[in-house]
Amino acid sequence: MNIQIRFAGVDGQPPQPMLVVEFAPTPVSMPLADQELELRIQAQALLMSADMLAFERTKNLMYRRCVDQSKKAMYALIGRRSPERQAEMARALGGFHG
Repeated sequence: MNIQIRFAGVDGQPPQPMLVVEFAPTPVSMPLADQELELRIQAQALLMSADMLAFERTKNLMYRRCVDQSKKAMYALIGRRSPERQAEMARALGGFHG
């Protein structure tokens, strides 16, 4: 996941900050259970990002609590990745050579 703040102007308006969240593509060759889990992780990350924006906009602590809950749920999902998926990701990052 890659999160960035970019600035863009719409219809001649001054540039405004915008949050951009990008995910690596999910390979179709990946087992269906792993694809499902990766999509759930991505969905949770998007919810967390939306709550971060809402908190920045409103300063309402409810959104900050939602960010924390989404982050906790996302990490729980990440912890459910299969050993094969974890090894594949480590190899892709150059951290595993087995």
